[in-house]
Amino acid sequence: SFPSGHSQAIWTVATALALAAPRWRVPLFAAAAVISLGRAVSTKHYAADVLVGAFLGIAMTAFIWSRWARRGWPLPGTASAPGVVRANS
Repeated sequence: SFPSGHSQAIWTVATALALAAPRWRVPLFAAAAVISLGRAVSTKHYAADVLVGAFLGIAMTAFIWSRWARRGWPLPGTASAPGVVRANS
């Protein structure tokens, strides 16, 4: 059960969505924290399992996102993504 797969999965999703839609970052990370904490409180995992799962979810998503951007591929939430319409400011 090391690391927590549930924690890793929810932090992966929260990080990817937060990168694509930064204004939702706080609620996404709050939800991920509550779900991860629930795994430890319910004694399904030790705190270290949850923390390492969260770290892996965040780190791997950020790594993949940066590699994707470095290649110049369009990312969700950016002006270069297909179908994205930006309002003029």
